Amino acid sequence: MNGSEITHALNADLADTLGSIAQYMSHCHGAAELKCAAESETFEQVAREEMQHAERLAERVVQLGEEPVTTASWHQEKGSLKQMLKDDLAREKEAIRRYRLHIRLCIDFVDPVTRLMLEEILTDEEKHIHLCRDMLCGEPTEKAILKKWQDQVFSSLQESDRTWRM
Repeated sequence: MNGSEITHALNADLADTLGSIAQYMSHCHGAAELKCAAESETFEQVAREEMQHAERLAERVVQLGEEPVTTASWHQEKGSLKQMLKDDLAREKEAIRRYRLHIRLCIDFVDPVTRLMLEEILTDEEKHIHLCRDMLCGEPTEKAILKKWQDQVFSSLQESDRTWRM
């Protein structure tokens, strides 16, 4: 196994993941400024998932005997909600391409531990792409659907209470 090639790939993934965290948190605050609460919460949720990815990547680099990077790659700042979603979608597509390449590298160098970790992260990145696409298409997120349902139930309960009191 060529650990240096794998740790180099993992550090590249880590730098991009740190950039993703910064981008999603910037977009979280940008969406909040635009009064898009559901989208802001989704951006924050994805940023937290990316933080978990960063932790796993850094731990694996250390396990392989190298130092993890601490500097983030580029990231896009906030803009319109549509532009933020397009930026996030582009970043997720690039992450998926990169993780697939690095999974292949792990197969070539017979590193099943790193391969499994990257496959699990890849699964999350694919979910992130669906979230971005759904929001771009105007599809409500799970949180938005739940909130709407809760509001409807609460409103129905209030109406029932008023009827009962009469």
